[in-house]
Amino acid sequence: MTTLEFVSVIQNMLYPLKIFKINPENIGMMMRIAFCVLPILKTEIEQKRYALKAKGMEPKLSNITIMIKPLLISILRRTNEMEKSLKAKGYEE
Repeated sequence: MTTLEFVSVIQNMLYPLKIFKINPENIGMMMRIAFCVLPILKTEIEQKRYALKAKGMEPKLSNITIMIKPLLISILRRTNEMEKSLKAKGYEE
């Protein structure tokens, strides 16, 4: 089962939420974006970890604040790009 099929199944299961004026298509779009972000998030974390090691720092909890801010900015930028891409491809109704 592909991620697109999985999201479609979940979206169909959430269809009764339209009674409460909750749009299952929006939830499906969020899930598609989340599945697209996971591999990118993994590579970004690895790159930040290698960058810290190159600077002579160990990736510890005390150094996590140095890593989190650029990581979040990068992920939010990429998520915005993916949302625009998915909309351009017609994944929303």
